[in-house]
Amino acid sequence: MAKRSLKISDHGIARAKQAFERKGWTQEYLAAEVGLSTRQSVWKFFTGKPIDRHIFIEICFILDLDWQEISGLSETPGLSKPIGDFDHSQAQELITFKEQYKDLIENQCGFLESSFETSWPQSLDKFYTKTYLLPHLSGQQWLDIPELEAYSSHTPQQRRNLNPLQTQIMPAVDLVEKESKLFILGKPGSGKTTFLQYLALQCQRSQLLPNLVPVFLRLHLLKLEEHAVNQFDLVSLLSRQLNNQEYLNYLLEQGKLLILLDGLDEVSDTLRNQLLSSISIFVDSYSKNKIIITSRIAAQNYYLRGFNYVEISEFSQSQVKDFVKKWFIDKNKNDGKLLAERFLKALDLKENQAIQELTVTPIFLNFLCFIYHNRGSFPSNRYKLYQIGLDILLVSWDKSKGVEREQVYQQFSLANKIKLLSYLAEENFQKGKYFFEKVEILQMIGSYLPEISEVSFSNKDKEDLWSISENILASIQLQHGLLVERAKDIYSFSHLTFQEYLTARNIVNMATGNQQEKHLEQVATHLTNPAWREVILMINSLLPDAYGLLKQLRNRIDFLIANKATIKTFLEFLETKVETVPGDYKRAAVKAFYFSLLHDRNLNFAIAIDVNLAGHLSPPLALDLALARMLSICEQIVTKFSLKTMLELTLAFDLERKYPLAEDFKVELIAVKEKLPAPSLGKESLESWWKTEGISWCRLLEQTINKHRYFGQDWQFNDGEREVLTRYYQANQFLVECLDSPCTISPELREEIERSLLS
Repeated sequence: MAKRSLKISDHGIARAKQAFERKGWTQEYLAAEVGLSTRQSVWKFFTGKPIDRHIFIEICFILDLDWQEISGLSETPGLSKPIGDFDHSQAQELITFKEQYKDLIENQCGFLESSFETSWPQSLDKFYTKTYLLPHLSGQQWLDIPELEAYSSHTPQQRRNLNPLQTQIMPAVDLVEKESKLFILGKPGSGKTTFLQYLALQCQRSQLLPNLVPVFLRLHLLKLEEHAVNQFDLVSLLSRQLNNQEYLNYLLEQGKLLILLDGLDEVSDTLRNQLLSSISIFVDSYSKNKIIITSRIAAQNYYLRGFNYVEISEFSQSQVKDFVKKWFIDKNKNDGKLLAERFLKALDLKENQAIQELTVTPIFLNFLCFIYHNRGSFPSNRYKLYQIGLDILLVSWDKSKGVEREQVYQQFSLANKIKLLSYLAEENFQKGKYFFEKVEILQMIGSYLPEISEVSFSNKDKEDLWSISENILASIQLQHGLLVERAKDIYSFSHLTFQEYLTARNIVNMATGNQQEKHLEQVATHLTNPAWREVILMINSLLPDAYGLLKQLRNRIDFLIANKATIKTFLEFLETKVETVPGDYKRAAVKAFYFSLLHDRNLNFAIAIDVNLAGHLSPPLALDLALARMLSICEQIVTKFSLKTMLELTLAFDLERKYPLAEDFKVELIAVKEKLPAPSLGKESLESWWKTEGISWCRLLEQTINKHRYFGQDWQFNDGEREVLTRYYQANQFLVECLDSPCTISPELREEIERSLLS
């Protein structure tokens, strides 16, 4: 077994210190770059003390050092000590054999697989991110839907991962070193092949399991016609790969092979059965050898005695950061770190929450990095990302490997596969369901089968349809990973993003002809439901003419304040206030400006309507904004007194030099200010005054401002009205977001919708 720790050689210390000095970093900074919370391991590294192997290698990578040279491992040709239970001559013979085999492993495993076009090969050494495994299979958890719902919510972090087992992950290499028989399951694009490639390379280079010889087999390349039925066996495959039968027999008997079988689910049914039988016979005959098999997670019914079944975990946030950093540094030696930071910041934006979900799957994270690198941003048409993501799962991933499936499901056209998935997505989304029982999904598939034209189901009885539905569900899970088993017989979409996109797509397909208005009116009823936000935005972008939906949203906004007299009076006040403001701003933007001053004092809404408000404000608007901020400071002092906030209030009163004030307004403001206690009274006296007199003083200031500037008054909304007003405000904001999103609408109709805002 490979040593779990390494230490720097005496010669290496000098080299490492020179490289470190060239960087100009501190040890704390280097520790942060490696992903460590303290500098202890960095200090040990530079002082020649042993540290964890992976930390040692990562430090060398960041300092642009050859870790083998720095550790002294490359100074001695061969090995100075026996490997495992081999003596010196046997160890040297093993090293010689592995060296002869080096080019084959490097060619097989040196580069990442990809299902989309890239203009450069992606080196596995540069991109590999540490892999983790779940100790138990998700589909074997005995959990109910309420338990899964309690674990998940719609916060960005919990939308990223819906698996309770994620808290129990373990480093994959640790399990590989410990177990002799592993069956690793995972969704498409989750990194199964990449992990086996990594193991093969590390073993070949004697950095991991140095006493073993790796054999990496892509099972989808096997063809049945090349193997006589009675002669097909795993030993013959190994022999063809190593091309040295005599030494192979020796390695088999000694238990010195690391056999890596990739993609058991990707071979034909007939060949798979033979392969499973051959593996069982092989294990009985050569039990001392280490075997690792990968397959998509829906293939967990391929039972092999003696194997430990585990599941590859989705990427955590730390893995995402590690991968992104390596990706951009590889493409941009100078600016890579900066680009990686920009990418990660862009992911954290609220509008990219749905995109962030895709990063838990390595193939999608790779794709997102590729897109961001080419554009410098994520597309505003986010549905295009989801469409390409679907294409990767539905077509490209199998096609890139030359894999052909044999199930009934393969008779469906791509269009009908998407229609079926869209139907399943929307039916559950409309009910607010993200998890669903197997029996429910089978019933839904069965009811939809008559809609599929390629295959006739008219002569099938209920039992046949049920069996076909089970086959289709298994195929969707196996081939695409779009539906996954979260617990025993409980399913969900692999990413909520895909369920939302497919829901939007299905609604758009149905919203045609005479039924369009009815469907769009139904969509508008979900205007204030946060779960529908992304779906409505995608429907808006997918529709050939968005005006119908925007009009229904506008009608729904009006419905929110129907029979709310006080709120309507408030909106009439906004109309009146707009008339007093000079300038060429859009009327809706000025209404939003004053609404914001009285609501949350955030001008983003107004700026979204008219970007001119982000620049130079006209004097009346600038004055009213300054007065609103003054009132905000008062509220802060009353809530939590501090001398610093008191100073801010004093400075806020310095209005005369900046804005033209009416004489009577200026006099009354000075009178209000003079009622404040003198700062010389000291902190305790000032704090006491604000506790006893602060609220009434703030009320006096508010009344003075309202008298002269006609805003700032207390509208005395009750709690229910405040809640409605907030929903109304947010709904108008969302309508503007829909207008600003990529959608098809004429300039005239866009202006019509804008004019109706906050009316």
